[in-house]
Amino acid sequence: MHELSFASLTWREAPMPGGSGPVALALLPRLPDDAFRAFVRFPAGWSRPEPGYYEVAEEFLVLEGELGLNGRIWRGGEYAWIPARHPRRDLQSVPGCLVLAWFGSAPRWIAGPPEKAASDAGPPHQTRIDTASFRRSSAALLETLDLRDYTWSTSVAPVSA
Repeated sequence: MHELSFASLTWREAPMPGGSGPVALALLPRLPDDAFRAFVRFPAGWSRPEPGYYEVAEEFLVLEGELGLNGRIWRGGEYAWIPARHPRRDLQSVPGCLVLAWFGSAPRWIAGPPEKAASDAGPPHQTRIDTASFRRSSAALLETLDLRDYTWSTSVAPVSA
């Protein structure tokens, strides 16, 4: 099992293409699936009004504050899955927010409308937001975020009988 405490994260200022300014970013370790995972802190009043998209799917969990996208607001504790090539517009956080974001691979912002239609396929892995234990039918990488202190850990789930 690998555990990483929130207090030990290395934060850096990161540009957000098309955004009103940088965000604070703390990268999580790369895993064998090559997905991109990070904590992102958006400052109050941050926005990216320009339309665009990513070639890969994104999932995010708002931990604190509020994040708006495409006319919808997600608040602390709310989860979203955005398909690859799904048009995005009006990303913004009026009060500021902290999110855990993960992409299928390295995210690259592409301004403007997508040339291909958005993929409606779900995430390539099984996302579970669960406070109870559960059984799996096969061994799999299990990522856990402790919502009390944002400790992130990885382990291999045991094979169920």
